[in-house]
Amino acid sequence: PYTTLFRSLNFYNFAEYMDPKILAEFKAKTGVKVNESYYESTEDMIAKLQHGGGAAQYDLVVVTDRAVPQMARLGLLAKLDHAQLPN
Repeated sequence: PYTTLFRSLNFYNFAEYMDPKILAEFKAKTGVKVNESYYESTEDMIAKLQHGGGAAQYDLVVVTDRAVPQMARLGLLAKLDHAQLPN
């Protein structure tokens, strides 16, 4: 059984990157609704997170490994709280 602090999760992802069935299965298993938004390019994603208030809008953002160093330099990443990750 899963426990969660969230009733919904705001998720930012590449367009057409993930099979919608995965998110449906996640909701079925956890009860957490996923509000998914899409971006077309890494540049668009970084611009929205940096200037469009996106950093406060999303709980989880899917990015490529190439984007991580730039995002770190821009202060767009948060450390994981491993105490909140039981598995």
